[in-house]
Amino acid sequence: MLMTVPWLSSYFLFHTGAYIDIASSGRYLRCLDWIYYDGRSIPAIAYNFRSLDVEGENNLSGYGTDGVDIFFKGETVLGAEPRSFRCLSESGNGYWCDRQRVYFEGQVLENAKPDFFSVMYLQNQSIFGHCQGVLYVGASCIPEVDLATFHFLVDHWLFAKDKSNVYAIYDNKLRVIDVDVSSFKIFEGGIIVRDNLRAFVVISGAVLKIISDADLHTLTPLDCGNVKDKYRVYYHDVGLDDQILFWSTKTGHL
Repeated sequence: MLMTVPWLSSYFLFHTGAYIDIASSGRYLRCLDWIYYDGRSIPAIAYNFRSLDVEGENNLSGYGTDGVDIFFKGETVLGAEPRSFRCLSESGNGYWCDRQRVYFEGQVLENAKPDFFSVMYLQNQSIFGHCQGVLYVGASCIPEVDLATFHFLVDHWLFAKDKSNVYAIYDNKLRVIDVDVSSFKIFEGGIIVRDNLRAFVVISGAVLKIISDADLHTLTPLDCGNVKDKYRVYYHDVGLDDQILFWSTKTGHL
């Protein structure tokens, strides 16, 4: 029977001498004959349990094993084989596999084969992978992407493209955005983007908001990461409800 014990905390257990912290994150704890994840007991064999965090700073995988089952953040990963379970990425927080399946955060990737799976890194994050010509984002298969032409734009974590589409990347998901593929451009800093018809400010969730009166013919980047046209200098303050702000070169006022 699983139990949640609100009083189970590192402070309490440390001062009673009743626990052993068996993961560098402090999330998996052993207390007598029980294993806990975030204060909730899990059906693991306590004496044989170990975390599967990868060595290195902040490489916290969320995985653990008792030699019989694999757990991700306290949940049993059904069908995973402990003896062959291993990390496919350097960070430890992305793709893992056993002899037969590939996993992302405890979920099985449909039709992905460990022997043919490759991780794609973006700013040291491993949420992309591919297998036999098919792209995966997190645990989701994205068959419509043309993998031969798919690439990240200027190592920018918000956008990618292939021969047919520009994609926004957010929350381990890939979303097609309505822009002209051939002329899409990201200005330095990643706050302002444009195609041959419109300019946009990038707001929360990698959503594009049209800057309706931008002059595309004179829209150019500045060294500070802002963008200007012949009328204004544009900048974005994420602390102001995703507003696009500007300083007018004509009036000298916001």
